[in-house]
Amino acid sequence: MPLAGLQRRALLRERLQREGLLLDGVQRKGLRCEGLQRMGLAEIIRRVTGKAVRNLTVTLLVAAALAVGIAMLFALMARERVPEPELATVLTPPLELPEATLVDHAGNTFTTADLEGRFSLMFFGFTYCPDICPLTLQVLARARAEVEMFAPELVPDVVFVSVDPYRDTPERIREYIGNFDTDFTGITGSDEALAPLLGRLGVTVQKNERDGEYYNVIHNGTVYVIGPEAELVAVFTGSSHDAGAIATDVVRIRRRLGTRPRS
Repeated sequence: MPLAGLQRRALLRERLQREGLLLDGVQRKGLRCEGLQRMGLAEIIRRVTGKAVRNLTVTLLVAAALAVGIAMLFALMARERVPEPELATVLTPPLELPEATLVDHAGNTFTTADLEGRFSLMFFGFTYCPDICPLTLQVLARARAEVEMFAPELVPDVVFVSVDPYRDTPERIREYIGNFDTDFTGITGSDEALAPLLGRLGVTVQKNERDGEYYNVIHNGTVYVIGPEAELVAVFTGSSHDAGAIATDVVRIRRRLGTRPRS
């Protein structure tokens, strides 16, 4: 790997460690609880309530209540310690996505429900795009690789939505996204099928008609962050090409929202 790439990743690791966003940082915090684990349930309850508990049922009930309370407290404290994203704008409250039925790069039906239970970075474009699309997808591929290296449990999906269904067939989309990352998902649909999603997210698309099939499509370069409830939770606007900064923000957003296993 080139020296610049190694230095970039070293700086990213240092930043994530400093902010306590890496998994090993979380594990270190968990070591503080080992003493409690060695005490046993009855002793923990006695120390918290000031009373000895001999009934097994009562012990289990109180222990369960304590566990829930402690878990909620740690979750709240962890989120409060996570810094705000630098580039991304977080939406409060999130914006629910509309129902949409599209087709993915494998020719299978793709609906809004397929975004549930995962964390996705969504970008709108078209395969004939000469500049912003390949540049953005390249940056997202690098950002995804950075997250996978330092926090593999937080790796986001990347969903490329083609707004040019006339030329962008599933086969062409599959070949196109494979140039950046074979794990990317590509989807498209008719103009009518795409309309609800474009409208809800405020995606602007303008097609400049030319002779035959040679025409250009003008669109915005926003990257939309979709949470596990199929809701818009944040956006990357402008033209940021700093993969390391995007990766850091992805980790920050996920830590603040809480993590879920990838489906």
